[in-house]
Amino acid sequence: MGPPSPTQHDGAVVAAGYEARSFGVRSAVPSRTALRYCPRIRFVPPRFERYREVFLEHTPLVEPLSLNEAYLNVIKNL
Repeated sequence: MGPPSPTQHDGAVVAAGYEARSFGVRSAVPSRTALRYCPRIRFVPPRFERYREVFLEHTPLVEPLSLNEAYLNVIKNL
């Protein structure tokens, strides 16, 4: 298993997986603090465009909320 790899944007963790969480790294933690908690940490950039692509596979009616969350109007898909 490699080093914990949370997503970082604008100097803060925006998404942390289970491995990073085991070191106390959570969303909204400043990147410096995350590095103190786990010096082996390797930050990865967010992939906003990939989330949007996945959302748009289901509906063109997307209202983003955060990095990996959005409201999707899929009523016509039912």
